[in-house]
Amino acid sequence: MSGPQIDPSVEETNTYIRGAHTLFQTEEGTPPIKRGITLGLTPDEMIKHADFRAKWSSDNPATPGIYDKHTNPGTSTSVTTEDIAIFIESYRAFMRPILLRIAGYTLITSNDRQILHIAAPVTSHSVDHTQIKEFCYANPVASGGGDVDFTCKIDTSASRAHKPEGADAIALAMRLDPPTLAKAPDGGDDGPVVVVKPTMQSPEEATINDLDTKCNFTRSYGVAKEGWILNGFARWINTKHPEKNGKWTGPFRITLS
Repeated sequence: MSGPQIDPSVEETNTYIRGAHTLFQTEEGTPPIKRGITLGLTPDEMIKHADFRAKWSSDNPATPGIYDKHTNPGTSTSVTTEDIAIFIESYRAFMRPILLRIAGYTLITSNDRQILHIAAPVTSHSVDHTQIKEFCYANPVASGGGDVDFTCKIDTSASRAHKPEGADAIALAMRLDPPTLAKAPDGGDDGPVVVVKPTMQSPEEATINDLDTKCNFTRSYGVAKEGWILNGFARWINTKHPEKNGKWTGPFRITLS
């Protein structure tokens, strides 16, 4: 396998989309987390992939999907041939950036690589495997409406955002939680009620794993998340050679506005 890719043939796509769906939906750990989330898919991407799978094949002759109609001699027509070609290209376009992100994660296993057609990192002795030493300061700023602007730098005092040598992307491990109300410490039963902002101790606590190849980018979490607390860590990574990935920097914490 030369890299993250999906064969455009009908049968290869059928095998791929079924395998990817099963992998992404597999739950692991306590509390259980779906493998797709662990590999960095957003909740919206998980929903959209499940929708692709459902539209591809229902596995029910009474409600056939696009693959079912195309492979059934009784329903296959020139229209189903065109429909399935459009569907496959749409699915491949949807998966390309996701596979690029997953390829750079250290949590990926050989089983993940086999199912998703992601090649293992090149281990040639001619490749520089020096770990990226620079820290990644994400500098998140709440810009309103649930949006957060990230400006990633190698130093908080740097005049401009740029990636260090050896890095081609930024990885983010984050968690978004609502604030809670609690009695102030040592305030007694009659003490004042204060707002408690959730904290995050390590990247392993993340429920949002994200990646971007630009140093300046915006993420939208929705107006409904205004007032919620975004905690996270960031690091410089090399998507082709994960062994070069830098160390996690953080934590950062902001309140969405």
